Amino acid sequence: PNAPMTRVQAVVALVNGLALGNGRSESLLVYSDRAQIPSYAIEPVAVATERQIVVGYPDPYTLRPLEPITRAETTALVHQALVAADKTPRILSPFIVEADTAAPNFIDLPAQHWARDFIDPLVQKGWLSGFRDGSFQPDAPMTRAQFAALLAGAFSPEPKRPAVRFRDVPDDFWAAAVIQKAYRAKFISGFPDLTFDPNFPLTKLQALLALVSGLALRSVSTPEARSLSRYTDATTIPSYATSAISTATQLGLVFNYPTLTELRPNRSASRAEVSAMVYRALVLAGTMPPIPSPYQVLLD
Repeated sequence: PNAPMTRVQAVVALVNGLALGNGRSESLLVYSDRAQIPSYAIEPVAVATERQIVVGYPDPYTLRPLEPITRAETTALVHQALVAADKTPRILSPFIVEADTAAPNFIDLPAQHWARDFIDPLVQKGWLSGFRDGSFQPDAPMTRAQFAALLAGAFSPEPKRPAVRFRDVPDDFWAAAVIQKAYRAKFISGFPDLTFDPNFPLTKLQALLALVSGLALRSVSTPEARSLSRYTDATTIPSYATSAISTATQLGLVFNYPTLTELRPNRSASRAEVSAMVYRALVLAGTMPPIPSPYQVLLD
């Protein structure tokens, strides 16, 4: 306990404690000594850089990750973490590291991809990232852990219920903190046997239920039957979920690609679909501008 804390340990502690999720490894290119960053700290340091938490003196672009952190540096880091959490106003400083937040050109995400306009802003904010090979894998399933990280980053939700210990989410699991954050905010839940299945693919139904529940969305006056009539496979929606899916439909949260009338609620949700749904939820929250899409289900 009396050993000096290193700069990288302080950054990792703040990112994990605030459940900020993961960042893009490309963000580390701003540091001249990035090769010294331990492997376990790459993604936390990346997201801290993207959220402008990292402060470097006298040279902001020399991270010095393994050096002991000073009291002054600790104070600056904590202040910037509070700024990232919207707990204190921003201040100007030439020593705050600014990353290049332009969305990367993923090798498998062409400009004409149906979800590109939804994905780019989430990546720019550091809430979503690609893979080390330069791909985004838009058609791949999103895991429940990845979804929790996206929710925690995009909405910074306040807790609404006590934490729970999931048997299959150890404390050192990369998404343990964000899973708890999303769970406590009532976005997502585990299973009756106290498991979470963090690496299991998220279903489209689960994604929509999570957004409706976590954001406490309410339907408008449109009858449920009319909302669900937009789907040729409406009979595959479980009875317990019809009200929430009706609400999601009325509020424009549902995106069906490639066939607008097929919900396919019980299949795995792709990373592209989840990106579109979360972006629309941010529009409803007033934090993103609307983007039209031919694959968004809209009521007449």
